[in-house]
Amino acid sequence: MMLPLVPLQQLRSALAEQKRVQVLVQREDLVHRTRSGNKLYKLCFNIQYAKQHGMQTLVSFGGGYSNHLHALALAGQEEGMNTVGIIRGDYRANLTATLRDCQAAGMQVRFVDRQQWALRNTSEYCLSLHADFSNAYIIPEGGDNALGFRGTRLLGQQIGRQLQGLPPSGCTHVLVACGTGTTMAGIVAEMPAGVAVLGVSPLKGDDKLTAAISAKLVQASIEPQCSWKIDRRFCLEGYGRLPNELERFIRFFERKFMIPLDPVYTAKVMFALFTMLEADEFQPGDRVIVIHTGGLQGKRGYPKLMSPLHSSARLKSINIGAF
Repeated sequence: MMLPLVPLQQLRSALAEQKRVQVLVQREDLVHRTRSGNKLYKLCFNIQYAKQHGMQTLVSFGGGYSNHLHALALAGQEEGMNTVGIIRGDYRANLTATLRDCQAAGMQVRFVDRQQWALRNTSEYCLSLHADFSNAYIIPEGGDNALGFRGTRLLGQQIGRQLQGLPPSGCTHVLVACGTGTTMAGIVAEMPAGVAVLGVSPLKGDDKLTAAISAKLVQASIEPQCSWKIDRRFCLEGYGRLPNELERFIRFFERKFMIPLDPVYTAKVMFALFTMLEADEFQPGDRVIVIHTGGLQGKRGYPKLMSPLHSSARLKSINIGAF
């Protein structure tokens, strides 16, 4: 399966130029009208498998602002398939914008409590879903399965195609956000020797991503050629949190570079990038590709970020010229 290349956009930053580091952004937020970012890759082979096996209902899991469920609902609508979303928490009294979109696209939503949610990956719970929804194909939360991993390898191949158009020195680093680790695993599987892949985790607590990524690679009998690691320094109070520092950074970045960011994933990758540039963690001559994994619809869960970007009051603490 071959997908069109998305733009590789140079980030013209005074700080990067001062450090003699070239920064390029792979704009996966522009890859598809409805299945933008890494969700396109995670879903493509899952949907293909379901259709080939005559399964007409796609069932998956997520929260009230799930990018995965949003993409799944719209994909199901476009493919003429039924979709069901198992939602963590009860939003019936106050549907989020994401869930309204899902329902408008024909998704049936089912709200579950913490106890039911904890059972979502058990065989017993999946059997109950098959009993409730005939002819169903169940996709794990976030598209985190073997077919999702196979799809994210396409993203890795897309990056490889981009590298062919770069100067002989190629690319030294790839930065990408990590949720389940599926996207990073696909990129690691396809990167050549000499490239360091850095996964920026938005999660606090123990590092489970390294083991999860390693397991995906082992199960697929892949021995990576590149180096890779998870960086947990930039979780900024944890998953889904928007501390003032991150809010100010998003406003600065969007104003200066005119690239929209989602606060959960890509904003933290860009925050990591500039922190690392300031700390001289890259060498002069390095070329860094940052993957924009989309997820912009989820930004609607942060009303503060939906106000005008050019608020001088919110930007006053940032020296934009320094970047």
